[in-house]
Amino acid sequence: MDELDINSETQTKIEAVKTANDAEVKKIKDDTSLADDQRKKKMQELRKKRMAEIDALLTPEQKAKADEKRKALKAKVETADN
Repeated sequence: MDELDINSETQTKIEAVKTANDAEVKKIKDDTSLADDQRKKKMQELRKKRMAEIDALLTPEQKAKADEKRKALKAKVETADN
């Protein structure tokens, strides 16, 4: 996230979001009552929630840069899968 030029206060808030997210990921992974498709769906929902929470902390310029990075990463992953 260095490329986004995030100040220390915002970085601290982002780290808090990530820490809370990590705890939720652990709960989902440890929940033996979930079927694989349910687990996958919950993880996707959690990922979207985390991105929205982080995006809410960014300036419009930082969000635009973050969106560009996400698109590039997605393209790279899709290329690697083919």
